[in-house]
Parts: sequence; C-alpha cells; structure tokens
Amino acid sequence: MLLSEVLNKPYPYKWTQKLDDDWSGSFEVSDGDSVLVMFQEPLKYDPIQTIEIIFSRGKPSGYKHSTQLTNTGNQFKIFATVMVMAKEYIKKNSPEKIIFTAKEKSRQSLYGKLIKKFAGQLGYKVSDICNTRSGLEFRLRKQ
Repeated sequence: MLLSEVLNKPYPYKWTQKLDDDWSGSFEVSDGDSVLVMFQEPLKYDPIQTIEIIFSRGKPSGYKHSTQLTNTGNQFKIFATVMVMAKEYIKKNSPEKIIFTAKEKSRQSLYGKLIKKFAGQLGYKVSDICNTRSGLEFRLRKQ
C-alpha cells in the first residue's frame, strides 16, 4: 500500500482556536481518546514567522495528553488528520518556517517519508534536520 493511500482517510476534526498564527484543534479517535493539534509560534521574537506543529493524545476531558507512541494501529489515520489540518493552516497563514519533532525512531522515519512526499507540494523544502533534547527536529522553509 502506498503512503498516499493510507493517508487519505482522516478523522473529522474541529478547530477550537484561530488566533492570528496560533491555531489549535482536536479530533476523536476510534478508541475514544482525543488528539489535540496545535500550531504555535515557538519564538515570538523571531523576525521570521516560524510555526511549530505539536500534537498529543489523551482522554477528552483530561489534561494528560501525551506524545508517546500508543501502538493502537490507527497512526496513519491520525497522521492523515494532522496533515489535513496542517494544509488548511498553511493555506491560510503561509508561515516562512515550519518545525516539528519526533522522538521515536519509527516516527522519525515516518516524518522523513512524509516530508519527502508532501513538503514540495505545500511549497516547502527541508532546511535542516537536527538532534535536540526532544528528539529529531525537522525544519522546513518556504521555497
């Protein structure tokens, strides 16, 4: 099965905040957990508009969301939904730089494949990939 085929069935989602460049939204997955997706400026003083994409999973009513792997088998549907939300955000806000981090090796590999497949389609290219305390950080820059 092709990567593009497994990423074409997103969950329904809703935006909960759209304030300038800082947006957040969420969606519910098949086991009842919710996934929170945030697009935030990590460095407000940076003259180049940089957005960090963060998503985490947890109980809808709780504050204990996690970015850890859950091994529930629905990761592609989750990534498909995050991708649809990212495309909508990028279309509206057109940030100069996008960053996101992957801690686990399997997620690092998947992010690398997603970037290779979709970054150019969205008008971005990889500007840097570096190790940080949080994991492997992917940095994209507008072409």
